[in-house]
Amino acid sequence: MEKGFYKVAFWILIVVLLVVGAFVGGYFLKGKPVEKIEVEENLTTEVTGTAVALPSEAVEEEEAELPSPTETEEDLKEIMAGLFAQKYSKDESKAKIEISERDGEHISGGVIFEGEISGGWFLAAKDEGAWIIVADGNGTVPCEKIEPYNFSVEMVPECWDEAGMVLVER
Repeated sequence: MEKGFYKVAFWILIVVLLVVGAFVGGYFLKGKPVEKIEVEENLTTEVTGTAVALPSEAVEEEEAELPSPTETEEDLKEIMAGLFAQKYSKDESKAKIEISERDGEHISGGVIFEGEISGGWFLAAKDEGAWIIVADGNGTVPCEKIEPYNFSVEMVPECWDEAGMVLVER
């Protein structure tokens, strides 16, 4: 009887964690609005060192979407999978990466390796042009790890101060 109870409790716990994870993931994965900029007639912009003229017919009501970053979300997922595979000596193809939020120099998201029960969150930043994993895990983000990389308050609203042993709202 006792063994059966633990099995049932284990599966209930797994289901609860999956449901909570789905809600938390949904919150962080929701779409962000695309910013708009005004574009003047015959405006030129620098794109990888080449001047490009924007034709007037490409501009609707004098608004245009910001250019997409050079690295696509799929590119970033591949880069992160490689970094995590290297960090944890795992097969890169077994890493599943979810990107919750990103800007030009920072990424927040989640990682799980195939066959594992749970994964964790991660924060990554570009350091001298290359992506690095700044912090990852299942707990609170250490302030000391993120401070040198200037993560936005929206991306990391709180962190754990190891020295003061307190949770810091940023």
